[in-house]
Amino acid sequence: MAIGVRLADVANHAGVSRVAAGRVLLGSGAGHVRVSEAAAKRIQEAARELGYQPNRSAQRLNGKGGNLLGVIVNTNAPEIELCRLVELERLAWKRGYQLAISALPPQCNANDVVRLAASLSSQGAAGIVFLTGGVNASALNKIEQAPAHAVYCGIPPVIGSAPGVVMDLAYGYRQAVRRFAATGRKRIGVMGIDWVTFNDVYTDYRLESVRDEANLQGVTIIHAPVAVEAGRTTPSRETAESLVDGLLADGVDAILAYSDMTALRMIQVLQQRGKRIPGDMAVCGLNNLEVAELLFPPLTTIDERAGDVADAMLDLIVAQLQGDETEPAQRVIQPALIIRESA
Repeated sequence: MAIGVRLADVANHAGVSRVAAGRVLLGSGAGHVRVSEAAAKRIQEAARELGYQPNRSAQRLNGKGGNLLGVIVNTNAPEIELCRLVELERLAWKRGYQLAISALPPQCNANDVVRLAASLSSQGAAGIVFLTGGVNASALNKIEQAPAHAVYCGIPPVIGSAPGVVMDLAYGYRQAVRRFAATGRKRIGVMGIDWVTFNDVYTDYRLESVRDEANLQGVTIIHAPVAVEAGRTTPSRETAESLVDGLLADGVDAILAYSDMTALRMIQVLQQRGKRIPGDMAVCGLNNLEVAELLFPPLTTIDERAGDVADAMLDLIVAQLQGDETEPAQRVIQPALIIRESA
């Protein structure tokens, strides 16, 4: 990295004004400085070629934000959260932003989350993107020290009225129940994580969604809570075997898993029990990870649209930082049911 490269050096190299370079690299001049897409690309390329790094300390002293965004994920994150992170990194880079990523420790409370966000802000993050759906935004926003510029993502009970992406997973769950019913399934096992020490709002939300649709379709819902080991979200082989045996004994002919990895674990055990997928048991996952279409049989799943979620969150945080009041505070993302051979 070059030493002592100034913003003016980047501007000269890109053939633009210092004000334009500041708009792209520092986020300054919001609302009254416009830079074309071609010019922004030249500025970003010049900054990379010269090894330019903005002076975060000077920006904070001047009360100015920059092109650094803080991102908070969960140490116990499901794979889909990492997919969102990869997409956010790619999209942010294209728009001239960099990410400072920090992970929530296990068993943290709302005050711990606020302190983590404050730490990222002190490092120069102009805004905070809560990429984890495990943060209760409604509760967090009641704390006085909550970050001023932040966006969240999550199901409606979690995000409430906070700015960010509302993930309408209920739409996907209902589509899955309709698919099961259309293919003659009568008893659907709906998996959820049993955390023992507290209720999982995502499990409660999933059950409410599928029960409403099941009543309309004339099928029966069997709740299948899964006790997982500390630090894991996918059941162990032994746990999955016990769960499968119980579901089979209860006459279940379809399983709605809470993730693709969990669905694949169930398929593994079912096949070892000599069960045909989907002949004896239909299985649907959640996430639409790449692995879902690589194994046999390819997995029917609910696509959470990680790229769209990341894109919307970036739009919303940038709009906040630029004072753009035309951008709504929230966007709703509905998942899509991807039908493959497992259901």
